[in-house]
Amino acid sequence: QGAKSLPRTNHGLRGYKGSVYDGGILAPAFLRLPGRFAAGRTVTEQAAYTDFFPTFLDLAGVAVPDEIALDGISLLPA
Repeated sequence: QGAKSLPRTNHGLRGYKGSVYDGGILAPAFLRLPGRFAAGRTVTEQAAYTDFFPTFLDLAGVAVPDEIALDGISLLPA
């Protein structure tokens, strides 16, 4: 038998770290890119760590080849 995984505290939120529920996904992010994003703008859509790589590629103007499937999406439209 494998090692038993013990849940860590979620401070009353549903799910735990690594889950797609509130206990695993809530973390603020601040981006600063003068000339690209308006200062003081708030985006309320939720995103995941898998969205950062496609976003960085989009910012750099790098196209993802069709044969490569990324898990996330670019956050630039938000």
